[in-house]
Amino acid sequence: MASLGRFILFVGSMFVRRESFLTYVRLTVNEGIKIGINSIFIVSIVSIFIGAVTTLQTAYNLVSPFIPNYVIS
Repeated sequence: MASLGRFILFVGSMFVRRESFLTYVRLTVNEGIKIGINSIFIVSIVSIFIGAVTTLQTAYNLVSPFIPNYVIS
C-alpha cells in the first residue's frame, strides 16, 4: 500500500512541477531537426535506387522505334 501511495504522489508531482511550454516547443523543434539531418543519407540512397529502377523499367517498357532514347532517361 505504501508503494501505491508513493506512486500516486509521483504521478501528481509530474503535473504540478512541469517545465514551461516553451521548453517543450524547443525540444520538439530540436528533435525534428536531428531526425531530418540524420536521415539525409538514407533518403538519398533510397531516392537514387528508386530513380535507377524507374529508369530501367521505363527503358524496358518503351522499346519502340517511335520513342527517342532521351525520353527514357
